[in-house]
Amino acid sequence: MIILNLGSGTQTSPELEVINIDWSIALRVRRNYLLRAIAPIVMRGGRMMRFKKLPDNIKVWDLSRGIPFDSDTIDAVYHSHMLEHLDRDVAHQFMLECKRELKPGGRLVLQTPNADSPQGMSIHHGDVTHEVGFNPNVLSRLLSLTGFQRIVSRETGPIPIGHSVKFTICYLIWQGIRASLKLWNLAETGGAGSGVFTRVFLITAEKRV
Repeated sequence: MIILNLGSGTQTSPELEVINIDWSIALRVRRNYLLRAIAPIVMRGGRMMRFKKLPDNIKVWDLSRGIPFDSDTIDAVYHSHMLEHLDRDVAHQFMLECKRELKPGGRLVLQTPNADSPQGMSIHHGDVTHEVGFNPNVLSRLLSLTGFQRIVSRETGPIPIGHSVKFTICYLIWQGIRASLKLWNLAETGGAGSGVFTRVFLITAEKRV
């Protein structure tokens, strides 16, 4: 199995089946012997700790040039907090590139800020590098047009009941907030909307066979 972690930055996975791909400075330093040797001189504290934890399964690559794998060769593609940094046309082309390299039935998993969240506008405008915002319905349509199927959107929290007393309370409070937001949408638009309201949402899809 081959899994790509695109735009990983320092959020890498050490698992052998994963290839972490990014053009970030940290990864470029990690792959360069000379720069790696002088890294302790310029890095301190948490940055140095994260740098030391970077695994060897890294590919330094500028993803604006495409994804450097043959078509129909990858089992799964993951990227988190990357799509919102692309403008709409580029985002569509990037999704096409993800589909190209996946095997038929291969899985795409991504996370992005949620425009349907009550905090959606603050998230979008809180980072000057954000180009576009998606909600679950819009991103689902984009993925469908790109050639994906079995598209499912999910909230990213809170952790369900049973993990701890604190998280159980947070979960129950969140269910009340969700119900209020659905009622708000129903009263204003006549529909409940996507039902996904966390600041960040996760979406999965499969390449059509």
